[in-house]
Amino acid sequence: MFETALTWNDLAFLAQGAGMTLAVTAVAVTAGTVLGILFGVIRFQIGPYWSAPLTLLLDVFRSVPLLIQLVLGNAFQSIAKLGWGAFTTSGVVLSLYTAAFCAEIVRGGISSVPVTTRRAARSLGMTWWQDMRYIVAPLATRVSLPSWIGLTLGVMKELRTGALARPGRALACLADTGHASAGAALHSADLRRHLLPPQLPRRPAWRVSRKRWSPND
Repeated sequence: MFETALTWNDLAFLAQGAGMTLAVTAVAVTAGTVLGILFGVIRFQIGPYWSAPLTLLLDVFRSVPLLIQLVLGNAFQSIAKLGWGAFTTSGVVLSLYTAAFCAEIVRGGISSVPVTTRRAARSLGMTWWQDMRYIVAPLATRVSLPSWIGLTLGVMKELRTGALARPGRALACLADTGHASAGAALHSADLRRHLLPPQLPRRPAWRVSRKRWSPND
């Protein structure tokens, strides 16, 4: 009779990990969206030349792999003696990572609103804030929402590297995974040895007789 290694304690541990993943995702997406809206509006309003330093900074967060950002963030908080835990470090790094992508989504959404529509709103006496709230926000949200949903799912997927913010813990997890994989491999080999029929030994290639060609063939 076969038995699996999965127990109720393992299910509770998996549920705890899923809850932690959702918590970090909620923090990162919420803070990243707020910062992304702010950065996106700034980039659109002041133009490409004045926003060049901000654009360069956001490009760094978009270009550097998330794993390296987590390791550098953990090293920085250790050097600065901030005393952050893995949850706080992952939340801060992922928030900046999300803000870098969300800023581009917001800037593209605002750029999709026709200029004539905004001029018509201003000609009716609307202020800049009223124009952004009642005209730009609804139209830009319709364009940016699919990309924002994809960004949220991507951040949740990237959280698999969040454990590497603590290298010692990550190495311990990898070691445990390696032992578990080795045990599973040995168990599978034992099952194959008992369940599958024995295989006949193969004859060496130099012992295999080959039929010579003859004129009568």
